[in-house]
Amino acid sequence: MKRVLVFVLPVLVAAAAGSEPLPELYAPQGTLLLEHLASAPFPHPQRAHGHEYDGKLYDAAAHYSNDTVAISSKGLLQKRSS
Repeated sequence: MKRVLVFVLPVLVAAAAGSEPLPELYAPQGTLLLEHLASAPFPHPQRAHGHEYDGKLYDAAAHYSNDTVAISSKGLLQKRSS
């Protein structure tokens, strides 16, 4: 799980910053696919009406409505010697 977070958090930060498209940004590390999946674990059903944290309400429409999943090939494909 930590490996996933190490990858996902920079992706989310880069997306929020409005930098270059993520597949191009991460090209040196491998192929990055961004897909919209109806079965994505986010947004979680418990966030359907938003979430209050530290006295601030984070509404569902602005903060919990993205079903984008980032899929990286880094570390999945290895060159094999013949």
